[in-house]
Amino acid sequence: MQYRTLLLTWFLLLQLVPAYSQDFVVINSSEAAYKPGQTFTVGDPIRLTAGAKVTLIAAAGNVVRLQGPHSGALSLPGTNDPGSSDALAPLSALVARAAGKSASLGATREAEETGRGATSGQKTALWDIDALRPGSQCVRAGPLTLVRGNAVEDLQVTVWPLSGSKRIINWPAGKSTVILDETSDMISGTQLGIAGPNASVAIILWRLPDEIDTTARGNVLLWLSGRRCETQALQLAAEIARPMVAPK
Repeated sequence: MQYRTLLLTWFLLLQLVPAYSQDFVVINSSEAAYKPGQTFTVGDPIRLTAGAKVTLIAAAGNVVRLQGPHSGALSLPGTNDPGSSDALAPLSALVARAAGKSASLGATREAEETGRGATSGQKTALWDIDALRPGSQCVRAGPLTLVRGNAVEDLQVTVWPLSGSKRIINWPAGKSTVILDETSDMISGTQLGIAGPNASVAIILWRLPDEIDTTARGNVLLWLSGRRCETQALQLAAEIARPMVAPK
């Protein structure tokens, strides 16, 4: 089908990553001098006024939180591994673009409040698949949960692995979620087609590599933005930038 061809083209384009040479990107800032998407290298000075806060992601995946008053040079916390600076380019572009839509990390405030299911009206957890949002969506190992807000019609979910046979799952009206069991052929590049009387959605899935720990949120964020799972990346960026509350 035509949307399968478009998704395959999108899959191939994602392999082209431009060169980049930076060590940190700002994902949230209350200091006027520093904007989301702004990048820095190791040794660059950072100066914050009293009470100001900046959250950065290092190319190695470290989360760096600074609070003013502060004056000092940026360094890599806890590691001498600078990581791949190329990984910062998609995240930098994403949060800069989002910041242009809102005062603080752009659309992430909406992501915090409503979840990712803006198109479907369904609050969506980070690793759920928003069934009515076309394009790239990222998943981790294990069963996949598809969600939709408007469950008034029967839908048909078609799974096209890169290898193996396609599968068809019926999604009856009245059910806002459906679970897809993970199979050995469900890898990055697997495509989903969601079809119904008033729905025709094409989704390409990217599976989190096993070597990335899901608790290492900075590394997960870099991977999400690199795979262009942009709404999920903004959702996670908002969670990382949210002020940490000390346990009572």
